[in-house]
Amino acid sequence: MSLCICCGDTVNPNLRLTGEMINYVPKRDDFCDYCRIMVPCITGHEADQISSSERIEETRALMGHPNTAPRQIWNRIRDYGPKAVRHWFPGNSNGDERWAISERPPEWELMEEDVRVLSKRKGESGTLEQLRRLQRGGTLPDGSYLSWIEGEFYLDGIRVQVPYLGLSKILKQKGTEGINWKALLLSISVAVTRYTENHYGRPPDRFSATHPAHLLLFEPRPNSPWAHMMRRRRGHRKGVVSIPVEEVEGTKWMRLWREWLAKNSNMATHSAADKLSVPVSLFISDGGRLQLRVRRDHGWRKLEVGSHPETWSKIVTWALSPPGHDYRDIFQCIQQSLFASPESPVIREDERRGISLLRSVVHSNDRAKVDVSLKSFRIVGESGLRYLVRPGSGAHGTRFTVWGFGNQGPDANRWDHEALQMLRGRHNEPPICIVETPELRRLVIGDAVASVVMALLDDINSSKSVNTLRNHISNQRSRDAQIENPDIAHMNEARWFENRLRINRVADRVRRYTESFPTLWGVLLRVPLGERITFRSIRDAGPRPNISFDDCDTEFTTRNMVERRAIYEMLGESGWTRDREEEAIRDVQRIYIRTGTGDRELGNSVREISQILEPELRINGRVQMVQRQLWTYFERVNPGPSALLPGSDQNIE
Repeated sequence: MSLCICCGDTVNPNLRLTGEMINYVPKRDDFCDYCRIMVPCITGHEADQISSSERIEETRALMGHPNTAPRQIWNRIRDYGPKAVRHWFPGNSNGDERWAISERPPEWELMEEDVRVLSKRKGESGTLEQLRRLQRGGTLPDGSYLSWIEGEFYLDGIRVQVPYLGLSKILKQKGTEGINWKALLLSISVAVTRYTENHYGRPPDRFSATHPAHLLLFEPRPNSPWAHMMRRRRGHRKGVVSIPVEEVEGTKWMRLWREWLAKNSNMATHSAADKLSVPVSLFISDGGRLQLRVRRDHGWRKLEVGSHPETWSKIVTWALSPPGHDYRDIFQCIQQSLFASPESPVIREDERRGISLLRSVVHSNDRAKVDVSLKSFRIVGESGLRYLVRPGSGAHGTRFTVWGFGNQGPDANRWDHEALQMLRGRHNEPPICIVETPELRRLVIGDAVASVVMALLDDINSSKSVNTLRNHISNQRSRDAQIENPDIAHMNEARWFENRLRINRVADRVRRYTESFPTLWGVLLRVPLGERITFRSIRDAGPRPNISFDDCDTEFTTRNMVERRAIYEMLGESGWTRDREEEAIRDVQRIYIRTGTGDRELGNSVREISQILEPELRINGRVQMVQRQLWTYFERVNPGPSALLPGSDQNIE
């Protein structure tokens, strides 16, 4: 039994990953399952991409054992080995030959105020003269033409990402002639391009992406919706898709890729992109600096790459080299160890303790287990529901993502199938939104994930303080109940349609004129003589009903003058008269008092009332909302003063 070189726990000797899920690099057996999952979240590098101590010492020796000062390290990289820039980026570097027919344009240069415009500092948009000068651009020493138009750099008409501040520094130095600047800058643009397949519910990992050289050679998967979106947006996308392959065909890194693909022909396809993930390493800052993500004693930082063509050529070539190549190994050693003291471990002691805590939590409960193939932890909560916790970049800046599933059920393979569908971005449900609290954020990621696992194991109690978890449990229980009893599903479906009808405007109008108005009509016919009804303004009524009775609890709300006219007609036909003396006493707009009972037969009266309301039940003046005549919903025989019908002695509607 071997021990994990990270946490010291026993390594599973039977584990043999194929690279199907992670990346295409030689697999090592000196990391345990937990470290394989957690190390990428801590370092941004897969466990198999962590350089060994022997390889780190070898790289330090190659660089002459520098200290951790960035300037010294960049100088050592610049002076390492033979001169590379003119050999690794060959091509026509004689700038005068390109302009033999026409006059050579002015040289490309940046002024201090131009830098402020390009970096968009302090909201500066630049003067008209500045914008014109940047758009005109100029030539580089190799004769290639660089310009800036509408926020984008163009090199001989090819859209590129340019570390303009570093380039400006280099061009002010001596000895920049004879360099194929076009190939070098295009290579930098390739190296800083990032593409990660973004599945529904799975945010892209901010620390890993498809190898940019493979992205240049092979387009994203054609069946991916994200690939289609990227094709539609090709005109607006920076980086590799805008760079013709033939422009960088002669570079050192491209020659290495051609050799590597000849030996690994199964990787020469767009479908292999997921197997070729690499750490995100090179960046171009908003200030136009070429930066490399490196480990310092106090954590991972972005440092500006030394402004020298030799340094740039070596860093870019090493970064773009294929997996497993010596150049790639040197590059990873530089990132992980050269800028930190030799005594500073890649995985700090507190991070190791966090991984150990996570292991103890999972091992101590038979309802939790690690799944290295999914880079996740499987949890069965106290409720019987299943969860998948995947460390890594999540929504709202969280360091993990939680997916929820139903009960296991009789099908033992259901869990594996659903989890795999989630990994492939085909799970129908989004992840459970669990945001890290400030207290959780202060913990190392191992401790944070362990806390989440414990919370999910006790999901019933945890749901009392986590609303999203409580909603998930409620929804899943409802779904599981529907599976067990189809009648519940039909009942829920009926309730859903009922709720939809409540908020449907057409259904509301039909319900109002076929139910509410007939109910009010029944009240007007049955209240005793001497009863008064009060009207308030439609506009100023607010949330209160604008029609009320003195001696009963019936209330009603009118919405427009058409409804008011219909009710005035109803009052007249049922024996009500206007009480102007009471209006003056109460200072109210309208008050009616019942002084009579109206006719015994109300058929004609009902038809006149309906004629007022019927236009409200037509769409475009032609389409009827109800099949029956509206008057058929109203009482046509006068009952006289009597007890109110059930449901009418209240706010109608």
